[in-house]
Amino acid sequence: MFTLDLNKKGVNALLKPYQIKALQIIIENSPRYTENYEIWEKVNNRLKNGSISRASIINYMNALKDHGYVQAKPTMGKGGKRFAYRLTEIDIHGLLDRLSETLNMATNEAVDELSGLLSIDEAKLRTSEKE
Repeated sequence: MFTLDLNKKGVNALLKPYQIKALQIIIENSPRYTENYEIWEKVNNRLKNGSISRASIINYMNALKDHGYVQAKPTMGKGGKRFAYRLTEIDIHGLLDRLSETLNMATNEAVDELSGLLSIDEAKLRTSEKE
């Protein structure tokens, strides 16, 4: 769900601009539920460059739900079943703590992966030096 981009700083290193905007909207609207259409519409209004698809918003919100950051409740609208979302933890500090833990895990995974790549390269170097 989260990818670490070492070329960026702060929350931008962990989340894409549309993901940050979607979280802001959920936080602003808490404790009420916000439908995915409203989230999508507001995110696109706030993005400076370009737009994001509804599918991206839906997938991101479902990922947040799967990780326990938001609750989802089904609603009915034109075209069938939709979902509305709200923060699982109304306490923003709790949300920030969980995001921080996720960032630490993502950082550790990135470091482990990089260490693995470096050790493979070292092994290749040693082999090529012997030849």
